[in-house]
Amino acid sequence: MMNINDLSKEEIKVLKEDFLVKGETDIYRKAQRIFIISIIGLIFSTTSITLHTYINALGAGNVIDAFLLVFTLFFIWRTTILKRNELNKFLMQKEAGKAKSTISKKKK
Repeated sequence: MMNINDLSKEEIKVLKEDFLVKGETDIYRKAQRIFIISIIGLIFSTTSITLHTYINALGAGNVIDAFLLVFTLFFIWRTTILKRNELNKFLMQKEAGKAKSTISKKKK
């Protein structure tokens, strides 16, 4: 059974294109949206931490920025895993469909 880790970059790109055309993409698209928002949050939190450090501001601002940084890193990590799992499921279904079609051809 194939895994997405066994594929080359070009094969993964083709698999993503097939998945977005044929697959159930609701979860994948929502995860992609959360991923993009998390990247924006990552940029904002690192900029804010840098500015707070630069102006020597102490207090709740640094704590809130640190929480934002931690949560955005967590969401980036989890959405990446979720998207890879969805692509793995699609790859397995695709292989199962090929296996069924070859078995039915052999029976005839």
